[in-house]
Amino acid sequence: MISKIVKEIEGYTVEACTYSADVSATGKPLIMYEVYNKNTDLLEAFDNLQEAIDYVENQIAWDRMIAMLPQHEAIARY
Repeated sequence: MISKIVKEIEGYTVEACTYSADVSATGKPLIMYEVYNKNTDLLEAFDNLQEAIDYVENQIAWDRMIAMLPQHEAIARY
């Protein structure tokens, strides 16, 4: 696998990962866009860069919403 960072947004990283042709159903190299958080945990993988960016923007919106809640409510809900 070959990996390179294509976008970093507020603690999230989107990496383009190219997997060799032998793991692809098409017989061609497979490119996946993997989303990682600031702890380098893999959160999700997409076959389209825009989907990965949309996912990150949605996660950031949730992070901001949760940050506005009182602590006891944030823990209970999420």
